[in-house]
Amino acid sequence: MRVSLTRLSWRGREHGAAAIIVAMSTTVVIGFLAFVTDFGMAYTNKRGLQNGADAAALAVAQEIAVNGAPTATCSQLEATWQGPGQPIAAEYFARNHSAEATISGFDLACVDGKQLTVSVDASQESPTFFGGVFGAGDDIALVQSAIAVVAPAKTVLGLRPFAMCLGLAQTVIGSPASNHMLVLDNADFGCGGASGNWGMIDFNGGSNPTSESVDWIDNGYSGPISTAPPVYIAGDPGAPSPGALEGPMNSLLDDEITIPVYDLLAGNGNNATFRVMGFLSIKVCGWKFNNQQGQGACFVSSLVPSPVPHDYMQVRYAGFVPIGDISEACTLSNTACDLGTRLFKLAE
Repeated sequence: MRVSLTRLSWRGREHGAAAIIVAMSTTVVIGFLAFVTDFGMAYTNKRGLQNGADAAALAVAQEIAVNGAPTATCSQLEATWQGPGQPIAAEYFARNHSAEATISGFDLACVDGKQLTVSVDASQESPTFFGGVFGAGDDIALVQSAIAVVAPAKTVLGLRPFAMCLGLAQTVIGSPASNHMLVLDNADFGCGGASGNWGMIDFNGGSNPTSESVDWIDNGYSGPISTAPPVYIAGDPGAPSPGALEGPMNSLLDDEITIPVYDLLAGNGNNATFRVMGFLSIKVCGWKFNNQQGQGACFVSSLVPSPVPHDYMQVRYAGFVPIGDISEACTLSNTACDLGTRLFKLAE
């Protein structure tokens, strides 16, 4: 029997060519997988690096917004927090990044006096496990940045639970050097009346415990009040409790507070609502609730009418902001629009 040597030789060459193709293909696939692994790791590290930078910038911005002096200008905040801000950034960066990453840059900058920016740069060398074999270098350099801003808020915090009718507010604004009497009772002062309401505000629509009113007078309402009209706030029914309010009211003497100004009061009792059209900053010169009272250095006794009102506050003008006028154009420390409450957010 004869065997075709030519046929056997051709088949041998087929197997040899296939082996070469397989070897080349395997090399390409291994190289592709190596790059996928290395760059996949780099992408993961990049996201972690960005998270760390974001957290660091936001943490510093929040600290400045909450604890920065309410009357400080943008440049003053920049100078004051440049040093203390760095360890805050480092602390929060450490909670949100891999061990190999570092903060490579930190800076505060004032932008037109309107907002304070907090900039954090972060860097990391992402290791390559296979790329070096194929000539791609040992590590991949990563750099990520985050910017947070601190600016006057479009909401108002720290309001005290007293309301002033627009007519009286206009008188107060028109005579800023004079003291004025804010009588707290259920009479109609030109903006409508609500029986059972004594000019006190219930910011959260709750059950109106005395302890809540005491806290709002002493520390201000901690929740936000939108400045996008129309804004309606519920009234607090019943007369103030004089004994419980003596301490917090005395703490306000000769200090400035902010209260809502309303142009319409409707309803009665628990259903009374104030339509708020602005926010008035006033200096508290004196107060009286029933048989309890307090007088500050700016109190003018001759202004108290006879007969003496049951409940009143004697106040002096400090500033006024109509609803909707708190805007991004407002500069920090401008008391005409910056009421001391600041927002903070990521800009990029």
